[in-house]
Amino acid sequence: MLAKRFFFLFLLTISYSFLPSIAYSQQQEIDSLKYELKKYDAHKKELGTKFTPLMDSTRVNIMYKILRLYNAYKDDSALYYAEQCKALSEQIGFKQGLGKAYYGFGCIYGDLNNHDMELESFRKALKIRLEIGDKAAIGWTYNALGLMYHKQGNYIEEAINHTNAAKYISESGDMSSACQSYRKLSGAYAYLGDYPEALKCCFNALKCAEESGDKDAIEGAYRSIAGTYDQEGNRSEALKNYIAASKVRDKYDNQYELANSYSNFGNIYIMQGDTIDAIMKYNQALKIFEDTHDGYGIIQINSIIGGIKYNQQDYAEALKHYLVSLQISKDIVDNFNITNLSNQVAEGYVKSGNYTKALSYANSGLSLAKETGFKGAMRDSYRILSDIYAKQNDFKTAYHYKVLYEQIKDTLQNAETASKLKEMGMKYE
Repeated sequence: MLAKRFFFLFLLTISYSFLPSIAYSQQQEIDSLKYELKKYDAHKKELGTKFTPLMDSTRVNIMYKILRLYNAYKDDSALYYAEQCKALSEQIGFKQGLGKAYYGFGCIYGDLNNHDMELESFRKALKIRLEIGDKAAIGWTYNALGLMYHKQGNYIEEAINHTNAAKYISESGDMSSACQSYRKLSGAYAYLGDYPEALKCCFNALKCAEESGDKDAIEGAYRSIAGTYDQEGNRSEALKNYIAASKVRDKYDNQYELANSYSNFGNIYIMQGDTIDAIMKYNQALKIFEDTHDGYGIIQINSIIGGIKYNQQDYAEALKHYLVSLQISKDIVDNFNITNLSNQVAEGYVKSGNYTKALSYANSGLSLAKETGFKGAMRDSYRILSDIYAKQNDFKTAYHYKVLYEQIKDTLQNAETASKLKEMGMKYE
């Protein structure tokens, strides 16, 4: 069950690059922006009395670009530029810049797992952007809030925020980005078990993607549709849409597109029950992701291959792939994947009969799940821990975790019901 859910997760997510340190090209970009700051300051000095404070909005925008680049590479300098961006925006009364600064703070605190400050920063950014009426910026802020709630396992709030994101970004005319919002919204509904609503969002994503003409978006939308049908149990429709995704392009302009193509064909072979050819295609995708240092791609493919090996009862091979994914998730501090993969590894060790290691990984996953508020992972950890202690004949502890598992399972089911009622209210409004 864990293997299938984790496989489905990656069909709904959009891959981001693995960035352990600032690459040469990005450092050049940062240096170029810093040079722009120097040129701007020299020009400001030349203007003398003709200079007006609002002209400093240019400086704010440059600093914002620098902070985002630094933050992408987890560099502490991001916080310095966010502070500078905020201070100057306040000084000159530049609301758009202040919104950018708070959005930057939200991204930084999110990466630091300071969720209180992350939430506060994004809310401040949203308030300012709503006042300004910048629909694209409003949409991206709602998207950021949705992703924050997703990391915490709060799919109800995730759905609400991605709904708002899709609305505002669509109204801004950026249909390619609207497609991404609908795909994220689809994932939230799928996690809540509302597959009909998830499919509606997938088809909305496809419509937006086709309007934009963005082949990446179109392919991604078909993959989301296929993944949702697969999770729903409709394998024929899943297969049809995987095939549609594989036919989007006549040629591949970059390695990332080619890797996704191999992954698509792997999914098709899986649907057809051909695991040998599926693994061959997944390995072709994996090699590209490894060559291009795409961390999320490496996590994705290793997790899928691990799931296949797990289902084939080749637990040693499954663990090998799961552990690679887990290590990279730790390297990029992706707590959502760390908690899921810790449970995957624990399951593998349970099946292998190594209860000591299984216990260690299950407890590690549970600890992080509690810290991040990821209730779905907490539920899985409790179930695995109950199983481990039962196999060790410690029935008292097994019963303890079984009770916790049942309690949180009921809580999640109640949350799903509340979500549907809340969504009905949103539709009525």
